[in-house]
Amino acid sequence: MIDFAARLRWTVWAALGVVLGALYGPFAVGDSNVYASPGLTLFAFFTLVGVWLVAGVLLVAGSLGRRSSLALIFACAACLVAVTVNLPAQLQTDGVNWGFGSFGWFLVLLALDRPLRVVGPFLALPAVLSLAVVAASSVASVEAVSAVFVRALVVAGPQLVVAFASAQLQLNAEKAADAAQRQRRVRSANSVAAALDSDRQRRMQVVREAIEPVLRELSSVGTRPLDEDLRRGCLVAAARVRRLLAESNAGDDPLVHELSASLDALQRRGLVVELAVRGPADGDIPVEQRRGLTDPLLDVVVRAASRVRVTLTRGPDEVRLAVVADVHDGADDLCSVTTGDMREGVEVSAGHVGGVSWLRTRWVR
Repeated sequence: MIDFAARLRWTVWAALGVVLGALYGPFAVGDSNVYASPGLTLFAFFTLVGVWLVAGVLLVAGSLGRRSSLALIFACAACLVAVTVNLPAQLQTDGVNWGFGSFGWFLVLLALDRPLRVVGPFLALPAVLSLAVVAASSVASVEAVSAVFVRALVVAGPQLVVAFASAQLQLNAEKAADAAQRQRRVRSANSVAAALDSDRQRRMQVVREAIEPVLRELSSVGTRPLDEDLRRGCLVAAARVRRLLAESNAGDDPLVHELSASLDALQRRGLVVELAVRGPADGDIPVEQRRGLTDPLLDVVVRAASRVRVTLTRGPDEVRLAVVADVHDGADDLCSVTTGDMREGVEVSAGHVGGVSWLRTRWVR
C-alpha cells in the first residue's frame, strides 16, 4: 500500500528547501539592512534552515514524533516573531518578511498528521503578528491592514489545501484500515466456523462408524441373548466414543489422555489394567496418527479375560504402543492382523503365544 501521507510530507519538505534557498535566502542575507536587528534576524533565518535540516533527518530515521515536531514548531514560531518584530510596518507584506511565508509550510510539514481543526488556526499566526506590528505603528491604515489580509490569503490558501488533503488522506486511510480489519474478522470468523463444522462432521463420522455396526446388530437380535461378539462390539464402540470425547480436552499429553479414556470402560468391567508410559509428554502427534495408534489395541483389550498391560514408549524418532492381555476367546482373529499392516501411517503387528496375546502399533515421525 502506497503511503501518500509520507510522500506528501516529503514533497512539502523539498518545496520548503527551494523556498528557503531560492526565494527567502537572498532577502535574509542580501537585504539585512532593512531589519532593526540584522544579526538577530540572520540568526533566526539560519535557525529556520537548521529546523528544516533536522526535520529531514528525522523523516529519514522515521522518528519525527509528536514531541520532536512540537519542539521544532516552537523554534519556527520564535524565528517568525524575531523577523516580524524587526521589520517596519510598511515591509510586513514584503518578501523580506520571510517568516510570513515559511512558517505555515513548516507547520504543515511538522503537523501533517494532526487534524485540520488543530493546524488551521495556527496558520493565521503570521498574519496576527503582522497586524499587531501594523496596528502599533504610525502608518496604520485600512490599506495596510488590507494588504496583510491579502497576503495571508495568498500564502495560507495553498497551505490550507495541503493540510485539508492530508486530513482527508488520513481519514480515508483510517476508514480503509477499519474496513480491512472488519474483513479480517469476517474471514477469521468464517474460517473458525468452517473448521468447527469440519471437526464436528469428522467427529460425527467417527461416532457413526463406531456405533452403526453395533446398532445394526442389536436391531437384528430381537429377544435373543447377546452373543460375545456383539458384547465386544459394544465395548469397542464405547471406548472409541470416550476417546473421541477426550480429544477435545487432551491437555499437554493428548495421547495418554485419550488412551486412559479408552481403557476406562475396561476398568469398569473389573479387569486389571496397567498403563506404563515412557518418554516425555508429546503434544505434537497428529490426531489421525493418535487414532491409528490406539484403535487397533481395542481389539485386544475387549477380549482380555482378567488382565491387560499397555505400554507407551515415546522417542525422538518414533512412538510405540503395545498391549499384552490374557486372551482365550478370539485369539485366532487377532493373529490375522499381519505385521506391516498400515493404518494412518501406523504400522500394526500382532501375535498369540501360550494364552497371551499381544499387539503393537508403531508410528515413525
